[in-house]
Amino acid sequence: MEQGQKLLKKGIFLSEAGKGAEAIHKLEKALEIFLASENQERIALCRSYLGVVYRSEKHYENALNQFQEVLKIVTDLQDSFGVAQAYLDIGLTLSLQRLFDPALDHLNKSLKIVQEELKDKDLEVITLTNIGGLYLLKGDLETASSKYNAGIEIAEKNDFIEGAAECYKGLAEVSEKQGDLERAEKLYQKSLGFFRIIPDPIQESNILLRLGVLYSQLSQLKEAIFYFKQALNLKKRFGDQLGAYLCEKNIKALNDQIGLKNSKK
Repeated sequence: MEQGQKLLKKGIFLSEAGKGAEAIHKLEKALEIFLASENQERIALCRSYLGVVYRSEKHYENALNQFQEVLKIVTDLQDSFGVAQAYLDIGLTLSLQRLFDPALDHLNKSLKIVQEELKDKDLEVITLTNIGGLYLLKGDLETASSKYNAGIEIAEKNDFIEGAAECYKGLAEVSEKQGDLERAEKLYQKSLGFFRIIPDPIQESNILLRLGVLYSQLSQLKEAIFYFKQALNLKKRFGDQLGAYLCEKNIKALNDQIGLKNSKK
């Protein structure tokens, strides 16, 4: 059991470091040990982490298998939180496969448990945000907005900063898809402020990048460069090479555009 715990912790550490293949190897070895000991709680925990890593590596069928096994265990253990989380994980995985109807069914089951049994407002916001994200993927922008707005109302009433940040980010994405770039900019700025309070530099960098793109589309080139440079600093800090490349590419293109305009004066 002690060896299983060590392997589990190592797997979690590797997954958080973005080393998916190594994390899966450690977690599978940990699972073997927990299965031999028949410790159901540890088996469920290990399978849950395995599912998350499989999903991040886009091995969706493997992820679903793990989450479905987790659901069986936590249902037997009468663990309401575990059941709600398993339904959420299954729903999110199905949504990534664009299986929207079964995904929504699982997410709504999770929401019902959170609202009626757990009565946990933070979890309710998280679940509403994920449901909003599913409707965003479906292209149902009106329903997505209603879910995000419901989440914001609860989050702000309960001082749940992370939840508010995610909901404002979701509303900004909706506004972008609707072509309302000025409203999207205001909503991204609100979300950015919350992510800086938490703080969450990864999400902060993502929003700074989106703001750079928005200001470019609004022909506010100097402002766009300002936000791309902020995003670039953060992307470099935590080793997001693709993100850093996108920032650098945009900065160069905008500087070239400004130079061309100045040369014509």
